[in-house]
Amino acid sequence: MTRRPAPANLHHHPDRIRRIVSINGPTPFGQEQLADRLARNAQASPWFQWILGAAAQGRLENVLSELGYNILSTLKLNGFERNDLIDDTWLRAYGARFATPADCAGAIGWARGSADGAHRMETPDAAARKTIAALPAMAIWGMADRTLRAEHFLPLFRDIYPRADIHALQDAGHYSLEDDPRSIVRRLRSFLAGPA
Repeated sequence: MTRRPAPANLHHHPDRIRRIVSINGPTPFGQEQLADRLARNAQASPWFQWILGAAAQGRLENVLSELGYNILSTLKLNGFERNDLIDDTWLRAYGARFATPADCAGAIGWARGSADGAHRMETPDAAARKTIAALPAMAIWGMADRTLRAEHFLPLFRDIYPRADIHALQDAGHYSLEDDPRSIVRRLRSFLAGPA
């Protein structure tokens, strides 16, 4: 059996990256406080609390295998803020990707890994950290995100990128790209057009 090379990532090929943009996304990069921040976030997040409870009760797989049906409750639990967007077409569009239990395997596996503590984050070497820290970086965060709370994750971002642009969107949640798309696109265009 031949092994395929691992995909490029921040740790192994920082030279292939020109800019960093994080939109409501954690940036684990070997920070000392990472484990503590992840644990505190899990204690405060309704989504992670639901995952832990459902896994303990043996119903996690059953509920998540029906995401095509219960997609709205899952999105709302995570912090979807734009109720005015929700109509039958919107629900069909989101639910269509999760039509069968097999379609839900990724969501189930991710949630199960969270419940079991199976997710692992690599720690970069000093050279990778130095290269990455020198890149232009921007974080855009929906402050109504109840899944990945800004107070836990923006400090991790600032730890790696102390000179980064950080934009706090007060009325956006976990799905900030849908909650405030125009503002995000405007910020992205400006950032990507800037000097390297």
